Amino acid sequence: MAFRAASVAALGLAAAIAAPVTYVHAATDPVPAPRASTPVVRALAAGAPAELLQRLDEGWQDATITLLGDSTGNERTEWFYQLSTWLAARYPNYRTTYRLWDARKQAYGAPTVLGAGNGWPTLSIYNGSVPGAKAGYALQGARFGKLTAQPSDLVLLSYSHNEGTAGTYPSYLTLANRLAAKRPAPAVVPVLQNPESMPTRTLSQQVGHAERMSVIRELARSRGWTTIDAYTPFLLEGRRGTRLILDGTHPNAAGQAVWLAAAKQVFLATSR
Repeated sequence: MAFRAASVAALGLAAAIAAPVTYVHAATDPVPAPRASTPVVRALAAGAPAELLQRLDEGWQDATITLLGDSTGNERTEWFYQLSTWLAARYPNYRTTYRLWDARKQAYGAPTVLGAGNGWPTLSIYNGSVPGAKAGYALQGARFGKLTAQPSDLVLLSYSHNEGTAGTYPSYLTLANRLAAKRPAPAVVPVLQNPESMPTRTLSQQVGHAERMSVIRELARSRGWTTIDAYTPFLLEGRRGTRLILDGTHPNAAGQAVWLAAAKQVFLATSR
């Protein structure tokens, strides 16, 4: 009972830190727009995921998406792979491939074909998630260049669960700045991870994670970056939110569905 009380208390504090968000769930996904008769190349703007989806709707430009993160996004049962298969099904004319980072070889693995497409155009998806990784993992040695060698339209950043009790996050800022300085520059999309809970996270660790989510949210706001907010939906679930997290960190299947819905909502949002 003490564990449950501490977890609920942490979620209550986290709710106070998080900004209120209203989520609207559509019964069906919008139908892709017809292919543009006179294509015009556009740079991705503040609503970068939705802008990229519009490019895919037009059906003539190649696209690349990269995720850098930890063990909440590396498995095929988790939200990012499910997002990748959703994109492949939504755009059957695209040849969609998925590559997972091999931490032992320090390179992306062979591509898995999610959608055969028509040969052209292509949608390339790179998953640089590594169990136990912190934001600083991508900055060590020559790893940043290897993880981000592919020119990407979007780079999603999903870190925090392995950072302990610290409420500040300088390594995340360094990584985000280095990505923004790349040429051509990708659109950086911070991912606000699910809250933490007992039994594997102490109250101070849960609070530290909540504070880092606030830091990331403010960074995104100051830069005009779109976020994928999986944090707030779990808070809105209340007590059920803690039951969606298997071990205090990793969401179960129902929790993955919550995270996936948050990601899809951002991609399907009306762009500016």
